[in-house]
Amino acid sequence: MRIFTLRLVSYLTTLMAPLVATPRTLRVPTDCPSIQYAINAGATGDTVLVLPGVYNESVNFAGKGIYLTSVAGPSVTRIEPP
Repeated sequence: MRIFTLRLVSYLTTLMAPLVATPRTLRVPTDCPSIQYAINAGATGDTVLVLPGVYNESVNFAGKGIYLTSVAGPSVTRIEPP
């Protein structure tokens, strides 16, 4: 019975492994044209990494737990809502 249980657990783990998403890093504007586009494309746990510049847009996380950060810091990267 113990061998069967171990094989079953191993089998179920193999089946479920693809269901667990690994966090991604979405780069703006390299991978995505805007911060909001990256947030919309992302999922909880992902990081949106923004290059320096002024981004004229509003940002809505839509309840996603996404990390938003700048490559060079807030002194050279700004979000200015239209």
